[in-house]
Amino acid sequence: IYDTLTGEAKLDGHSVFTLEVATGKLRVHPAKSLTSVLDEITTTSARRMLKLTCAVYGHYEWSAEDEGTPISTKVEIELRDDTCWTKTQLDFLNVQEKADYKSDADCRKACRADFGCTHYKFDSKCEFFSARCDPSNSVCQNKNVEVNEKIPNCGERSTCIRLTENEHKFLAGDYCPVGDNGPLG
Repeated sequence: IYDTLTGEAKLDGHSVFTLEVATGKLRVHPAKSLTSVLDEITTTSARRMLKLTCAVYGHYEWSAEDEGTPISTKVEIELRDDTCWTKTQLDFLNVQEKADYKSDADCRKACRADFGCTHYKFDSKCEFFSARCDPSNSVCQNKNVEVNEKIPNCGERSTCIRLTENEHKFLAGDYCPVGDNGPLG
């Protein structure tokens, strides 16, 4: 919903962007609370994303003799989650059932909000896993569990990748963004 008086656009009650009515200046600044909308998106992608296509209209104060036509264009905005979720199979010492959460989206929201949660699983019940362990150790009770791993602060400009290359070892290593290579970077 776009408010033509304030210039603020909201999605399900969460601020997404402002468009200054007088100048046309667009400022995309999604509210942190928008993650609740992103958590509802079902996807196999590690990073949830919303694509918005907005029609923008401009009109000018025309003289009485001139019947000018308003101008319009479409603006596409991508809103990306800053937390990635990857599926992986690991071994854990501890599992904690979270009975209050009855869906994958609710379980993910709870894990996102809990700083101690690094892995969760939802399969008719919500479970948080912690303390990774060696499967050969007899105290390791939860072996080879398929979980969703939380990767906070992921993004094109903040996340490193580790490349493993057996044939060309000189390519192997950690690659991290250092800065923009654009005209202002």
